Amino acid sequence: MRIPDDISDLIERGALVAINHSGGKDSQAMTIRLVEAGIPRDQLLIVHATLGDVEWPGTIGHIRKTTFGLPLVIARPRRSFFEVVQARGMFPSPRYRQCTFGGRDRHHR
Repeated sequence: MRIPDDISDLIERGALVAINHSGGKDSQAMTIRLVEAGIPRDQLLIVHATLGDVEWPGTIGHIRKTTFGLPLVIARPRRSFFEVVQARGMFPSPRYRQCTFGGRDRHHR
């Protein structure tokens, strides 16, 4: 994998590389590629934005098992998916996305 020069420069200067990880195959592939690219492990951080009550059981355990022991930050929503749907009066759609509404406020390692 070729890392763009401007990103490589930041990594060489010690920048932290946050890997957004859903638990899916694309997230796993990106994690593998970045580890294989030789980025120092102390500069890699896995971030998972949990779906709370509607997340598949075992997702966080799966992420922990497949990310080479890298540090994991779990961002938890302030309100559940259904609380947000009820407050907004609608389910998410391409135009009204839940993932960009309400923010996330608690971070756990």
